[in-house]
Amino acid sequence: MVSGQSTGSPSEPTEVDRAASAACIRSGTFALLVCVALFLLVPYWKNAANYAALGKYVFHRLNLADALDSLDENILWQKYKETHEAAESMSIGQLANARVDLASGTGSVATPPPKQHVKQTHHLSTKKEAQHAVAPGAQPQAQTGFVGKVGKPSGTPHGPPPPTSMTAKLVWEEGVGWELPRIVDALKGLNDPETLGRSRQVSNFFENSIVRWVNKRNTLLYRNVVTTHCTTKELEVPVTGNKPTKFVPALTEEALLQCLTLRDVRALAQAELPTMSNPIQLGGRTGEPIDVTLGALPREPFMASLVAQGLLFFLILYFAAFAQEAVLSPQFPAPGTLFGAFTRSWWTRLLLLLALWSPFVASAVVAGYSHKPALWGGAALVGAAVVAVHLVLQRKSYFGGWRLP
Repeated sequence: MVSGQSTGSPSEPTEVDRAASAACIRSGTFALLVCVALFLLVPYWKNAANYAALGKYVFHRLNLADALDSLDENILWQKYKETHEAAESMSIGQLANARVDLASGTGSVATPPPKQHVKQTHHLSTKKEAQHAVAPGAQPQAQTGFVGKVGKPSGTPHGPPPPTSMTAKLVWEEGVGWELPRIVDALKGLNDPETLGRSRQVSNFFENSIVRWVNKRNTLLYRNVVTTHCTTKELEVPVTGNKPTKFVPALTEEALLQCLTLRDVRALAQAELPTMSNPIQLGGRTGEPIDVTLGALPREPFMASLVAQGLLFFLILYFAAFAQEAVLSPQFPAPGTLFGAFTRSWWTRLLLLLALWSPFVASAVVAGYSHKPALWGGAALVGAAVVAVHLVLQRKSYFGGWRLP
């Protein structure tokens, strides 16, 4: 049997037809498996924003606890508590605007003599010229003078007497040597409705944990509103429109800072504190690794999606190359081959058409949920390869309708 020539009936497939069909079957089957893996990545990308919000929540919780620990070790805070016994009962807003004056004791401080206003273009060559070079309005001193260009004092210089006592005051400004700004930033970050709402959607554990923490925060705040009348305005930020899923209303900044004491914040910092059981969670990713394993497919969602798109691109090009060989056969679509089997009815052609375009659909869906430009580029390459295959088959009007010249 000679390759490329038919034996028997004219409709019998040639060796080239069989080889092209077998190659298309292998590449098409592998491409469909990669499509399945790519579709399985869609739920991970749908929850990517929730995992990012959870990362922010964990960061603010840990930052709040760390800031309180650092505050207790700060010498300025210890000095402040010595003069303010009720510091723990003061609101965060009051402490954020606090100042500390540290007395440095008494003593004398040497001050430099007043500068002489002498033009640099003149040289003081005589004692008389030096006496006329003093600052304007200054009284010439009879016992003070300069000799020569450099000049040495001819007597004891007269100036203001040195101070007998002096008190140095160090003002403790906001954000200078204090942890209160970090505490304020953490409380504001934990007051973001989107961060809290999305974090609750990650799992039932965080759903229950965050709800308990928010309820504890609101209970402490409402108690202070009733007992101390810390604010007379609205406690929650008004919401307009539809509320998103798992919505947590935000407190106003005045209520958050004026109605929570330092003691309350200490209790909140330790309540429902997230623990890190996996050291990897302290790195650049908080979400769980994917469970889809296909050969050497990476277990990180972005790299897995990118590698899957790359595999699809080359598999479809491989399919297109052998589809081109099949189309060049005068017997296309030859019976007993892939393309001959799918021409038996309209629904089999539709099935092949859906299978042909499924790689692009999977790539586009993943790119849409991920919002990653790189994945959109991969989807474009896969789409171009699919279009190439479609045009090759349409030269013989394989899917019906119009036919390419």
